[in-house]
Amino acid sequence: MPIIQGLIGFNASSVTDNKLFAVHDRDIVDILTSTVQNQPLKNTLNKAEFAVFLDKVWFVNGTDDSRYYTAGGSWTKTGAAARYPVAKYIQQFKTRLFLGNITILGTNYPSRVWYSDLPKNNTITWGFEAQNNLQQAAGSAVVKSPGAKFITYNIKEGDPFIILTGPNAGEYKVSTIDSETQITLTTSLTYSDPADNYIAGGNFFDVATDDNDAVTGFGENSDRLLVFKQESLWRYDGISLKQVKGVPGTSSQRSVVNVRDFTFYFHSSGVYLNDGTSSYLISRQVQEYIEGIASGSYSSVVGWKIEQDIYRLFIRNVVNSDVDIDIDRCYLEYDLTTKSWTVGSYSEMVSAASTVFEATKTVKNTYLGTEGTVSSDAGQVFQDNTGNNDGSSTTPIDWNCETIWHFPFGTNIYGDFTRVDIHTKRGRGITVLYKLYNDIPSKDWIALGDIKNTITSFDFQPNKPASGRGIKFLFNESSTNKPPVIEKVVVYGIPKTDRTVV
Repeated sequence: MPIIQGLIGFNASSVTDNKLFAVHDRDIVDILTSTVQNQPLKNTLNKAEFAVFLDKVWFVNGTDDSRYYTAGGSWTKTGAAARYPVAKYIQQFKTRLFLGNITILGTNYPSRVWYSDLPKNNTITWGFEAQNNLQQAAGSAVVKSPGAKFITYNIKEGDPFIILTGPNAGEYKVSTIDSETQITLTTSLTYSDPADNYIAGGNFFDVATDDNDAVTGFGENSDRLLVFKQESLWRYDGISLKQVKGVPGTSSQRSVVNVRDFTFYFHSSGVYLNDGTSSYLISRQVQEYIEGIASGSYSSVVGWKIEQDIYRLFIRNVVNSDVDIDIDRCYLEYDLTTKSWTVGSYSEMVSAASTVFEATKTVKNTYLGTEGTVSSDAGQVFQDNTGNNDGSSTTPIDWNCETIWHFPFGTNIYGDFTRVDIHTKRGRGITVLYKLYNDIPSKDWIALGDIKNTITSFDFQPNKPASGRGIKFLFNESSTNKPPVIEKVVVYGIPKTDRTVV
């Protein structure tokens, strides 16, 4: 079943057409024009990541040859600009591109980051050459590699020169670049050998050692490149690399999203917010949902920004039987303005997200790639937050919003809830339910009624439970109307002091 394994919006500066590239069924497709790009890929399982730099789209997926798309042109896999290591992750930072978790000549370097040279005439090289035909002579510092392009690929004096195989295996330094195919090292070699693997180039740094931890993605905040490993986070300023102490990294590159001045990301322990200096766990209020994510889904969660203040994180199917949570295709949403969480569900299994400007580059839309597990057998791309039906069907959208637990009297004080006022926009017809938090949170939702006005008041009925330390609400609605908005919930009650919490 083909899945949308990558998605990137591209707005070229010098041409009028806009692109939305998706990786689907072993090829790249321009979704806006339904044009297959004829870029055959090896399999359908690898996630593809993109970066936009120098009016080009750059592609990596950890297995296939590196390549880039030129505005108004086509994809290129050869030449100096396309000569960079196979990588899983890619990120623009300042005036360079950075690659993470790279593979060279079939060997994976999971903690290595390689970066491009500074642009010249709006193009780049990578200071990188690697072949399997290095010719060496005993007692000589001269090495030759037929077919290499040491000058074209910008190998520099002083660069590391690493011989990977054979009796001379080890790290050396470049003394001079004699020609496209010949280099003189600073040290003479001990043995003669006719053909060995090597790597030439010094545009890299290692993010600590592997130690069961690999580079899992990139971000940017406060003029620093964020380099994520699964269990650690690092900041790079263009010269030095420093670890952000005491915080984890991420299991999913696609969860890393900037909202205003902050970088959000997901780790198996929760959702973190980085302010440019350190990271902070902000998801304790929705920890029960985090605990319901299957471990196999940690690497597949997807985040994106809604308008200017909201981070939405698609966390797939969530099951936590201890607290009676069972939500298919679940997402969590954090509002920076109100510092509040809500919970919802999508009709499709989201695998990727991206934005693109359309309508002569004046309208910015968000698109979601899917796994195609609900409405079709193949992954599709849908525009988010548009229209009033699910996908391409006429089925009304099921709208659900679940609040976190609220403790209006204090976390250790019981009370009797008497009334709730709910302020909405386009809220008529929403069904309201609630749960109570006592010594053990209740599992069953209790109906309050349906919203009928802009401000609807509900009295808690004498024949229904209305006492507890905390309360949470569930709002649901199914229609083809515009999505409703819950603007405010005001809960009234009377605290009690006749019960002691130990």
